[in-house]
Amino acid sequence: MNNLSGELSPALQNRTVMETLDLGENKFSGNVPAWIGEKMPSLLVLSLKSNLFTGYIPTQLCDLSSLHILDLAKNNLSGPVPHCIGNLSGMNSIITRMRYEGQLWLVAKGRDMFYDQILYLVNSIDLASNNLSGDMPEGLTNLSRLGTSGLRHLTSRETSFLAQSHLPWPP
Repeated sequence: MNNLSGELSPALQNRTVMETLDLGENKFSGNVPAWIGEKMPSLLVLSLKSNLFTGYIPTQLCDLSSLHILDLAKNNLSGPVPHCIGNLSGMNSIITRMRYEGQLWLVAKGRDMFYDQILYLVNSIDLASNNLSGDMPEGLTNLSRLGTSGLRHLTSRETSFLAQSHLPWPP
């Protein structure tokens, strides 16, 4: 934890070739900026977990076609999961153009997992521990290589959808 706080600086918008944006475990607040999806098309990893973000998950994040890891867990996000989340086509592949190297803590199957040498093989969405509502979009079932999904602590309507889908439950 770095104890960084406030809203994300709009100056980050100028970092258009960034592949990893990991600002998890801080005290950032406000809405998750829509410009992340508009201005950072090269993102492979977006981790904003364990902050103080509020509001909806912006639909612009669905434009991140190269994204392999989306971690928005442990915030105060509300509203429905965007229906377009099934459009994250990066979740249907492994990174083949290069062997992406990096290190990241993720929650997989309820356990904290540290990924380093095989991070380029990981496809993960974690939206747990927020105040999301509504049904999970059926498009999530199209993400064939989604390895871990932290979708626990969701409403009963969401879990009933997961029971009918191809996603692993419990995560």
